[in-house]
Amino acid sequence: DVAKAIALGATAAGVAYPLLQAAVEGTTRDVMVELEKTIEGLKTAMYLTGCQTVEELGAIPIMFSAEMIATLNSLGLDYARFTRAWRRGVMFP
Repeated sequence: DVAKAIALGATAAGVAYPLLQAAVEGTTRDVMVELEKTIEGLKTAMYLTGCQTVEELGAIPIMFSAEMIATLNSLGLDYARFTRAWRRGVMFP
């Protein structure tokens, strides 16, 4: 979820819920395990996208499946509005 948020343009992502849940229901070690899972997930996403830095992850192209494009279109939404280029004003409506 952190990697998705960054790829979609976020500069920060919240990870409090799984950490708080582990703290309330478990031990300090459980909190550490949850944090390690979050970090490993981010590292995996960066490896699979070929990104060396979080900044690079924030600059990768956003790709939509044909199914997602069809769903957005059926809702009357232009999928291009969800791309980074549109948010930066590079694309014209």
